[in-house]
This record gives sequence, C-alpha cells and structure tokens, in this order.
Amino acid sequence: MVVIATIIAFLLLCMMAILVSAYYPKSTQAEHVIKRSEAPVFSNQQHVKILCYNVQFMAGKDYVFWFDVPDANGPDSSPTANAINTTITAVANVIVDEDPDFIFLQEVDDGAKRTHNKDQLHALLKQLPETYAYHTSAFYWKSGFVPHPRVLGRTGMKLSIVSKHPISTAKRYQLALTPDNVITKHLGIKRAILEAHIPFKEGGELVLLNTHLEAFSKQSDTLQKQVMQVNELLTQLDSASTPWIIGGDFNLLPPGQFSNLTVKQQGYYRPQSEIAALTDKHRCIPSINDLRNEPDKWFTFNSNDPDVTEPDRTLDYLFYSANLKCITKTVRQHDTLTISDHFPIIASFNLSTYTEQPVSQKEKKMSVDIILNLQVSAENREELLSVFTAILPDTRAYKGCQSVVVTSNEDDLHNIVLLEKWDSRAEYEGYLAWRTERGDMEKLAALLSEPPSITYLATIPS
Repeated sequence: MVVIATIIAFLLLCMMAILVSAYYPKSTQAEHVIKRSEAPVFSNQQHVKILCYNVQFMAGKDYVFWFDVPDANGPDSSPTANAINTTITAVANVIVDEDPDFIFLQEVDDGAKRTHNKDQLHALLKQLPETYAYHTSAFYWKSGFVPHPRVLGRTGMKLSIVSKHPISTAKRYQLALTPDNVITKHLGIKRAILEAHIPFKEGGELVLLNTHLEAFSKQSDTLQKQVMQVNELLTQLDSASTPWIIGGDFNLLPPGQFSNLTVKQQGYYRPQSEIAALTDKHRCIPSINDLRNEPDKWFTFNSNDPDVTEPDRTLDYLFYSANLKCITKTVRQHDTLTISDHFPIIASFNLSTYTEQPVSQKEKKMSVDIILNLQVSAENREELLSVFTAILPDTRAYKGCQSVVVTSNEDDLHNIVLLEKWDSRAEYEGYLAWRTERGDMEKLAALLSEPPSITYLATIPS
C-alpha cells in the first residue's frame, strides 16, 4: 500500500512539474520588438507589400505527420535537420525574390524537440538581407514537456512578423481555446493574434496583424469565437480610422468549397464557413469573386494526406481596411509545392485613400492634455534625462500619442515635467500599462525622490 501511495505521489509530482512548464499567456500582453539594424521609418506615400506564409515548421513536403490525416495516425513525427535547413533556404529564396516590406509567418518553431530545438526565425533571418531590420514574435505552443506519445518533449511554435521598417510596439491577443480536457488545455496549442504597429514618418501608423486559427476545433464553436475576436479587433481599428492588414492561416474554407472536398476531408470544416463573418464585412484577398471565377488559382493548401493528390482548398487570407487600396495580389504556387503544405499569399497596397482623408478623420479632435510631474534627486537628474532620450521615440510612435515635451521647472531644476497630448485618457493608460509590464516604470521610479503625479486636463470651450 505504501509503495502504491509513493508511486501515485511521484506521478502527481511529475504531472505538476509538467504543468508548471506550460505557457500561460495573458489575454493581452506586450511582445518584444527586436531591432537588427537601422531602418527608415515607413512613409504613408509608399506602397505596402505583404508576404504571408504558413511555413509548416520548415519541414518540407516529404512527410505525412501524425496530425495530417483524419485519424491522427500519420507515420511521421519529426523532419530531419537536413530537411529543415533545405526548407529554410527555400523560404528565404522566395522572400528575397518577392522582396516584401513585411512578412507574416505562421508555424515557426523555436526550441521544439520535433525540429531539433532550432530557432527557425533566427536561421531564416541569417539568410535574409539586413534590410529586414525589425521583427517580433508571439508563441502559441510552448511547453517544457508534452506527454503525448507523438511529441514526448519540449514544444515551441510562434507567429512572427518581420519588417524592413521600425516596429514601435507589438502585442499578443489570446484567442478562444478548444473545449479539451484539462491537460490539453494546459499543454496544447493556444491560438493567438500578433499585432505590430508601424509608425508613419508623417504621423499616424499602420497596424499589421498575423494569426493562425484553430485547426482541430472538433466541430465546437471555437472557430466562431475566434472569428468574432478577430472581427472585434478590426472593428476597433476601423472606428479609429487606422489602416490595418491582417493575414494568416484561418483554417476556414471560403463559401462554395466545402462540397468539392471528399467526405473525409469535409470532417475538418462546417458546410457554412465561419469565415463569412469576416468576408461579409471586410475586404479580402482572395475576394469572393476571385474564388468564384478562378478557384484553382487561389488554392493555398496542399495537404500532406496521401488521399489528397493536389491542392484543393483555400485556407489562408489577407484582409485589409477600407482606407487601403489593393494594387496586386497572388498566391505563389508554381515553385512552392515542395516547401510547405501551404502556399504564400502576396499582395501590395497603397494608402492613397487613407492619405486623402481629411485630417479630422485621421486624427481624433477630442484629445487629452497630460502633465507628468517628476521630482528627481540631484545625482539622478542626468540619468533620468538620458532615459527619456532613449525611450521617448517609442512613446511618440505609440498609438494615440500626439506629442510629448520634456520641460524643467525654472525655479527647481530637479522638477522634471512632461507635457503630453494623447487621443484619449484610455490610450494613455494603455500605454502606461505597457510600460509597467516591460518594467520601465519600476526603473523610472528608482531614479525619483518621490512618487510621480499625473494630471489629466480637458479643454473647456470658451
């Protein structure tokens, strides 16, 4: 009896250790922006070219993975290191040839046992020009150990956005989870949206969003919930007249394709696709007309399932705001058949509709003036001013910030006062939350001789 109790206790401890190693993201959290080199600030007079690609953890097309077939019993669990290196080079060649301004990648492995613990984004960037100066990522599968018999090890898979231009801030939004058992909810894939803010040198910004929706929803309402979350986010951006582009693997068929699939393949989808909630409201690539007129040209998925012998469906999309105009669009199929089970979708846009808007539509006239009052000790004054020199460019590029001026009290040089103007108090408070989460506010407080004070001022018509 003692032996049994000991074994049970040991197993419980092992399970607790495994659960502790899992990834528990917040509903919304800031993500790090990595700068590799200097880059020009983006202009709203430029065209915007996007390449969106599910790279299938750089495995190539010589495998049938266990999850590639309806019964989840495919023969393969992991690609070889050589296959990964070959695929990374192939992806890099496509990117160099297309020369996009911004790259959206899904299924990028980092630290996963199945891909030999390789940081695939780092390996890819080594093969790209230095002009791809900024990038940001968000994990959506990450655990120290997953006890599934086809995994049995560490997982790490992320969304990534790579940019030729500065990214001011980035966020991760958690999407709805599937109604799985407790263990799967802790250790399984946690779908997300990665958001990157690209400041314009003329003022304002472009918001880029990258996502990968649920592939194994098990006929639950998970995809419906995830689509609703996407739509809510896009609606918020529309209400602020902020130009945006979202791309990714939505794992949803467009209207009309369900009936073309075999009964086995239909099991992954619903006859009435949840994607309609987005295609009915937002501009889409491919458009419904594209899919109706030339469906084969717009297939983005090339299944590893041996029963599927050719590309037969569209799962990847780009959506964009009404204040952008699409100039070119394509799915690159001809030379990417052996790279991934998805094809890259590529489009370019201009911002003429956005730039031609009256200023009153692009900037909110209702604004708030903010006074941040700081008292610094004599020995820390210069260090505090150096901190502001370093961090205020990001502040000025942050969504909602109109201006920030650093001043000093003429009667007290240790009284530093920031005069700020923001679109709204809520956006300023969101900015403060981001700074706090990064640890910037704690560092700032350490330089002060007393707690800072904030005053919000509203204009009184006269």
